[in-house]
Amino acid sequence: MKVLVFDRCSSDDFNKDTVAEMIPDSAIIKDGKPFFIPASAPGWQYSCGVAVRVCRLGKNISEKFAPRYIDAYAPCVTTVPAAVDGFNALNRCHEGGIILGEWQSPDECAAAFDFTTSTGSTVTVDVNKSMSAAMVALIGSRGVLKIGDIIVMGQDRLAVDLPLDSRIRAVSGADGSVLLDFAVK
Repeated sequence: MKVLVFDRCSSDDFNKDTVAEMIPDSAIIKDGKPFFIPASAPGWQYSCGVAVRVCRLGKNISEKFAPRYIDAYAPCVTTVPAAVDGFNALNRCHEGGIILGEWQSPDECAAAFDFTTSTGSTVTVDVNKSMSAAMVALIGSRGVLKIGDIIVMGQDRLAVDLPLDSRIRAVSGADGSVLLDFAVK
């Protein structure tokens, strides 16, 4: 399994030259477990986005058939040291490099996820299904997609340097159900 994170804001147009980095699956936190701030940096930046889960093995995937390779969407938060410039996979190897919420099938997935922090920051991220198909097709044209691979379509800055015991939560824009909720420790 691999996790690919695209370096773009979720509202940006998709550009086939957009940089992506690979995060090890050992960096994933899920099931509401807390994010323990690593001692490797004095401050941390939290960004929110939409993760896409791949359900089929494939390569050379046409954009027309790409939706068949997506079985779920989830809200996610990525973390990096706040003082870092540029995109570098070494900055995401720590446990909590990506924090995943509950997966939803494409049929039940809301059009947007609403992210909030206990300090008052709020960001809404749209679930752009046509863009996710374009990204699956792009990755499938350059390599092999495997069952369980995760693609983070983009990231929007949510907060920097949250205090200890802060919480980050994401809810479905459709019915308000909580899909992601974790503490910063």
